[in-house]
Amino acid sequence: MGKGLIPTLIERLLGTVHPSRLLVASDFDGTLSEIVGEPDRAHLLPAALDALHDLRATVAALAVISGRAQADLERLVDLEGVRRLGDYGQPAAGPPDPALARFRPELEALLEPVAGARLEVKPGALAVHFRERPAAAAEVLRAVAVPAAKAGLEVRPGRMVVEILPRGWDKARALQALVAETACQGVVFLGDDYGDRGCFEYLARLELPHLGVGVASAETPAEIFAACDLVVEGPQAAAAFLSELATAARRRGRADP
Repeated sequence: MGKGLIPTLIERLLGTVHPSRLLVASDFDGTLSEIVGEPDRAHLLPAALDALHDLRATVAALAVISGRAQADLERLVDLEGVRRLGDYGQPAAGPPDPALARFRPELEALLEPVAGARLEVKPGALAVHFRERPAAAAEVLRAVAVPAAKAGLEVRPGRMVVEILPRGWDKARALQALVAETACQGVVFLGDDYGDRGCFEYLARLELPHLGVGVASAETPAEIFAACDLVVEGPQAAAAFLSELATAARRRGRADP
């Protein structure tokens, strides 16, 4: 979609919603940040940071929902006025699911023969990264799928990662809770990966005005974005969309004091 058409789409889908009643939520990695080989080296794109700064002054609520650990997400999105929901929205104050701790030794043993697999232990999930050897994806899934299911855990593939986490926790659940909590009248969500698909499908069923934005890459199949209203190419284009949304919100706010 050409840049000039994005304001038209925003007006068509969200024109009845005053910015003060709009919830804007986004994934982090691959959406507000480029995907990098080492997760610790990721950073919020400057253009995305500028857009978030602009949006927080006009919209009802601004949130980032991520599979990253809560403390890690707070470090990466150090911006007052932005809700940061790490660990797929699992309660930060609650204890980790004991099933994860029980499964960790077994997982470490399962991964020993898998070249290029690296385990990241988070409070709400166990993440197996293989960005340095993408061909390991099928091998990782074969190794962990059945044992994780027997342990009562869910296996969720992503971009060069497989995550093992407690059943029932996903970004769609976190987004639905935000919609209820904020009593918003419209919702925007941006995401780039398998874990964001549920949010797009939730928005498609929502009776409120909404705009689901998929952030495409060579690593994510097109069907992940089947329920989206708009698909853009990469995080820079996602930041440009957020900038357009902030501009539209400012204009609407001035027109309707």
